[in-house]
Amino acid sequence: MAVKGVQSLATGLRVLELVAIHQPAGAAELARITGLHKSVVHRALVTLHEQDWIAPVGAAPALRWVLTGRALAVGSAFAASRTPREAAHQLLRHVAAETGETVLLSVHDGRRLLVVDLVESPQPLKVAFPVGATLDVDVDTAAGRALVAGLADDELDRLFDAGARERMRAIRPEYERLGYALQTDPATPLWAAAVRLRRMPDMVDSVVVAAVPQPRSDLATVERLGVTLRDAVRRFGL
Repeated sequence: MAVKGVQSLATGLRVLELVAIHQPAGAAELARITGLHKSVVHRALVTLHEQDWIAPVGAAPALRWVLTGRALAVGSAFAASRTPREAAHQLLRHVAAETGETVLLSVHDGRRLLVVDLVESPQPLKVAFPVGATLDVDVDTAAGRALVAGLADDELDRLFDAGARERMRAIRPEYERLGYALQTDPATPLWAAAVRLRRMPDMVDSVVVAAVPQPRSDLATVERLGVTLRDAVRRFGL
């Protein structure tokens, strides 16, 4: 007989993941995203708080939640064991200083990318992702394009349906030609360039992204970000 998972645990983990993405996040917002009743989300939040995974910000009726150091420590432990962390952080600092934009490191985790490190832009209007945020692997994003350009066919077959696989394979020639991927859809709030780091033994696939708010960017700016990022990754040997 197959062993079933614990539904309450699955709900709690889903709520924790969404707090990481949307923090500071409120119960009503999380209920809307998950489709769960607000009371279910509230119980999950209280349990996560009791176990020191999240902390409250503000007070009712505007109470919201953020990750604690415990949650971040788990993510950091994962990243430290699976990425060339110190060298990658030096790369982020270098590119951020050279471009003045936010630069972040994301690692491949199933069908998602997990943000494990970043250096934020000092500019008032900037892109910011919290460490621990997760994003779907999406070929409409620079990070997704850079990642899937290097995935083996059997991994694409395992993770994605036929239509998505064909779209992903189609982006490989451009990435191989340029050495970076771009995100320049006028409808998106941020534009970005991304470069996949060299795969190393026993290391998870990872991507470095330089991002800029769309209102103060143009195609030439993002292309320069891509060139800077590509050349820095090569210089750092990553």
